[in-house]
Parts: sequence; structure tokens; C-alpha cells
Amino acid sequence: MAGHANFRAATLSDTHPLRSILSQDHHKGTRPHPCAISQMSEAFKRKVKGTVMEIDRHLLELTESFEPVASEAQPGARLMDRFSDQVIFDDCGSLLEQDALEARKHELFTILRNVRLSDDTVYCSVDASLPDNAQHQAVLAAILYQKFEEFNRVCHVAGRVTAPDAELFAICSAITLATQQDNCEKIYIFMDSIASAR
Repeated sequence: MAGHANFRAATLSDTHPLRSILSQDHHKGTRPHPCAISQMSEAFKRKVKGTVMEIDRHLLELTESFEPVASEAQPGARLMDRFSDQVIFDDCGSLLEQDALEARKHELFTILRNVRLSDDTVYCSVDASLPDNAQHQAVLAAILYQKFEEFNRVCHVAGRVTAPDAELFAICSAITLATQQDNCEKIYIFMDSIASAR
């Protein structure tokens, strides 16, 4: 996940402001900023940590060429463009009142009971966690069930990414594993980050 985030910088236009703070190899003709990596001494570069340093260090690992605007990312080709009638988001909103919380719990138990009775449904629970300390990396977990049986449990290191990216990686991991299961026609994902799913 962190690798994908680093390589995303390769799609930036030649005049993007980020180019001016990268090293000489990645400037693409822009004038270096006074605080750019290309202006730092080697000793200072070893001391500086952060996202921009990670991007600069890993951009050289990108060996394949790709278009900044891929055809599959164009409007009309994305999941929600093609299958919007088959994807349902059950957003509960804010549950500040105790009665609303109890009603929501009852509703979720009803959904879970119905899902467990279906032979062609996989249901998953996913979550991601970001550490308070920047020295550590984000992690994600997914647990997958069919009927009453747990059939897979995964935990991945997502790298140094944002919370929405880590949550999205957790959702992608669950969907990938669920679609590999025989007789999977429906997938239910329980999560606490509806914004990442949308």
C-alpha cells in the first residue's frame, strides 16, 4: 500500500509543486526549491524522515511505465459507475441517543442472522489501525465468514499511509479473499469507516 502511494508521485505533472522539492533525478525541469532534497547534504538526508523522503527514495524502483490517467480510472469504468445498483451502503449516521444505539444494535443483529442463513453469502469484518508514533506503520485486519464458520483471517502491514488508505486496503483485502470463495454471490462488509468504502 505504501509502495502504491509512493509510485503515485510518478503520475504528477512536470510542473507540479512537489517536483520542485524532490531530488535532481525527479525534478523534470522544475526549478529546485531552496529546501528541496537536492539541496540537502548526504548527512542531512540520512537524518530526515517522512513521506517526501520515502517517495524520493522509492521512485527509482518504478520500472514500468503507465499513464497518469489510466483508462480504467475514467468515469464510467469504476466499480460504482458500473455496478451502483448492486452496492448498498448502510450508514447509521450519528448514534448519540441510547434508544437509537439500541435500535441500531438490533438492526445489525437481524442483518447478521439473515446473512448467516444464506449459503451464497460471505461476510467480513475489517478494520485498520494507525499508530500514534510515526516510526511505526499502519496495520489492517480482516476476518471472513461463510454461514457460521470463519474461513479466513488476515493481518497485513499497510506501511506509512493515511487512515483512509489503510481502511481501503482492508476493504480490498476482504473483497479479494471473499471472491475466491466458492459459491460467493453476495459480500457483506462490516466496518467503521464508511467514507473509505464510498
